[in-house]
Amino acid sequence: MTTKAWMKSGLIILAAALVLNAMPMEAEMVTRPRPVGGITAVCEHVIYPDLAVDMGLEGNVILRFRVDEFGAVSNIQVIQSGGYLLDEAAMAAVSRTEWIPASHNNQNYSVLFQLPFKFCLD
Repeated sequence: MTTKAWMKSGLIILAAALVLNAMPMEAEMVTRPRPVGGITAVCEHVIYPDLAVDMGLEGNVILRFRVDEFGAVSNIQVIQSGGYLLDEAAMAAVSRTEWIPASHNNQNYSVLFQLPFKFCLD
């Protein structure tokens, strides 16, 4: 698993995504779910809440969610909370992002996916 960081308006999203449930692994071509446009697409949908900025709130949020075989996101859960405002901003960004489903041998699968966010002010 690789980790990459992108910076946008004081927000860092660590792309250390983790697929949490098993897919068939016997074939050569297995792809994980991913945002259309890459992790930068998720960054573009993050809105650092004004109130959080005014209060100087920073923190880490880890979300777990399902990306189904059609790329739809559901069952978003906060695994690590950065506080209500930051949690909501991360969940909204994931919901607004278009996703490509996991696949194996040209068959799409519904999988759980975990994505960390790091909110920090400049």
